[in-house]
Amino acid sequence: MKKLFIIAAVCVALGAAACRAQKQPDVSVKVSAQDVYEGVLPAGDGPGIKTTLTLGPGNSFVQVSEYIGEPDGVFMDTGRFTQEGEIITLQMEDGPAYYLLMDDYVVRLGPDQQPVTGELAPYYVLEKK
Repeated sequence: MKKLFIIAAVCVALGAAACRAQKQPDVSVKVSAQDVYEGVLPAGDGPGIKTTLTLGPGNSFVQVSEYIGEPDGVFMDTGRFTQEGEIITLQMEDGPAYYLLMDDYVVRLGPDQQPVTGELAPYYVLEKK
């Protein structure tokens, strides 16, 4: 039931974000009609953050973050994204989030737009579904 609610919320949010979208110059984003990426990002105080990132038409996005094991730990961000080279920037309410766009996955980048290094680096990948 919870997954059905999240899927419905993502669809509604993408539709709303696309409606608010303004015409922008053609950017060469490797996004089809709708690309969905999923994975579990590291969390400082828990087992992880199940993350679903949906990139949609008109450079809209929906990111659902579910803090594993937290009863009220589901958050959804919506908005628009831009691309410069291979870096996708999500324009979020609490500041930008950066991802490196690859063919079959995205890599969550740090605030310096660089990949995380060290033993946790492999856990900052969201696979394309």
